[in-house]
Amino acid sequence: MKKTSIIIMLFSMLAFLMVLSGCDVDGPLRKKMLDYYSDDDNYANYVGTIASVDKEHCYVEIVCQDDEMPNQTQYTVYGESSIYDTLRPDDEVILCSSPMYFYNSHNLPIVYLEKQSEVLLEFEEGKENLLEDIRNTFKERNIFEWLRDMLGFN
Repeated sequence: MKKTSIIIMLFSMLAFLMVLSGCDVDGPLRKKMLDYYSDDDNYANYVGTIASVDKEHCYVEIVCQDDEMPNQTQYTVYGESSIYDTLRPDDEVILCSSPMYFYNSHNLPIVYLEKQSEVLLEFEEGKENLLEDIRNTFKERNIFEWLRDMLGFN
């Protein structure tokens, strides 16, 4: 009887692992983000002032002059990294972003950026870069690949 229970338990665990290996762990979040950011109606233009620029971690803090956006928050510019070289604290910018947060530590995206009437990032380019980044960051992978990536065994 005990041997039969052990065999049943082992087969159950094997079946459970087979089910997990077919699961796309990031699928629901990836789909939600792609659906949301693919819709142009989810973006708006804002005026803001650069508070700080972090070239190493590729984000910029901006104080927006709009009540719809958080007062000061971190943004990722979805363009060439050289854009960060052109930004300085106290620069006034016009940006296109979306106020939606999907997870903790998620920087809001900038898909259009203008400074002193010079367009630094066009909307279509920034939006496509954002969507591509989502596809790469939240690529299809099963639970074992996800664990390998999380533990750093690449």
